[in-house]
Amino acid sequence: MAVDHHYTEQQTYSGLLHDPAKLDPLTGFHHQSYLDEVLNKKIKGHKLNPAAASLAILQLENFYEIRTWLGKSDATLFLGDIARLLKKTLPASVLLSRCERYEFAALLTDQSSHNARAIAAEVRHVIESAAEKSVPDRVKLKISIGIAEIDDRTTSKDVLYARARHDMSDYRKGQIHLVRQQLNQQPAIVFKRLKDALNSGSLRPLFQAVISFKPDQLEHYEIRTHVEDSQGVIPAELFFEVAVQNAWGDAIDRWLIQNALRILKQFAKPSLKFTVNITHNSIVKPHFLSWLDSIMTKNPNLGSSLVFQISEIDVLIAQHHIRYFCQQLSVHDIQLCINHFGCTNDPFRYLDLFRAEFVKLNGTAGQHLEPGNSGSQSLADLVERLHERGLRVIVPKVENMLQMPQLWNNSVNYVQGYGLHKPSKSLDYEFSQEATLSIH
Repeated sequence: MAVDHHYTEQQTYSGLLHDPAKLDPLTGFHHQSYLDEVLNKKIKGHKLNPAAASLAILQLENFYEIRTWLGKSDATLFLGDIARLLKKTLPASVLLSRCERYEFAALLTDQSSHNARAIAAEVRHVIESAAEKSVPDRVKLKISIGIAEIDDRTTSKDVLYARARHDMSDYRKGQIHLVRQQLNQQPAIVFKRLKDALNSGSLRPLFQAVISFKPDQLEHYEIRTHVEDSQGVIPAELFFEVAVQNAWGDAIDRWLIQNALRILKQFAKPSLKFTVNITHNSIVKPHFLSWLDSIMTKNPNLGSSLVFQISEIDVLIAQHHIRYFCQQLSVHDIQLCINHFGCTNDPFRYLDLFRAEFVKLNGTAGQHLEPGNSGSQSLADLVERLHERGLRVIVPKVENMLQMPQLWNNSVNYVQGYGLHKPSKSLDYEFSQEATLSIH
């Protein structure tokens, strides 16, 4: 019976390939809606008859740059060339789909699934090598590929897509200098604890002050969430890794936004401002923006009191979604902050794609800043370049007051860290306090 089902499914693929009305006219690939149907069937079938199957998402990272250089018409032809290379390079059994915003998706089954990593590496090499003949080095095509295998914990296509994007993120984290703490808990254990917390509604908000060097009459906090149960607190990094992998990130993002709006209405203070972290689950999910539009329409005067914070890694792996996402934020006067700024090789390259008001520098940017040393000068140069673009600069992880004079001297706008204010369950930072800074 299982063999017959597999045969019928393959016949369905090939039958549709010859029906032009059901295919994307430029690439000849299936539309994503068809792939989604197949994925849902695969996921349901896996519970009864487990079989190797993996989803791969291929993103043309910097295609906006290439389109600007080639022109819209030639860029469209170039996209068609890439599609033909994909079809030629991948095994015939692979089901290909064209997604929105310069992304492709592929369903690999059986042996192709087992060899998915090797196949992905070959695809990346073939396409990037071929593209060198069409575009100059300064806009060299970059490809990201994320892979997720259907397993017993794959509950829906949304989870599968989320895991593939998370895999794309992990690939990038292996190439850059993003500071990450060592995690000593098993993801499967955290999965259950986090699922229980979401089901029971036991998430709790925390607040950490974002402190301005110059008086701005604002009480600015970053609002976060944490899970604390009978086993203790789940480390924040692991908490969000597991949430994003399982497509729960947007639910947590909505919860944080709702709490921020509730507190803003409760206090009714124009000086109060919240930064809310947004996961890439929300960035790539159209339903999130529909929800945001609905809730902000009900709270029309509160958008200017919100800053959405997105990791630079997520900008990189979802950049074709970012532009539209940011356009929707501006409709509601919500500002944008890029977190972990500087963790990729060329962060300024992506700033022209969208509007942002703040950047939070990566990792330990505020450390080792003795006057006159190279670290201090590098920070000063970076801050100057960002200010020239109209961006305000936040330095995180300030662990003691001794760092403050040099940060002020380097024209940093805001500071944040345990040495200034530890995350708290209440809005308890005294913003009106004054301090004298001296540089020796």
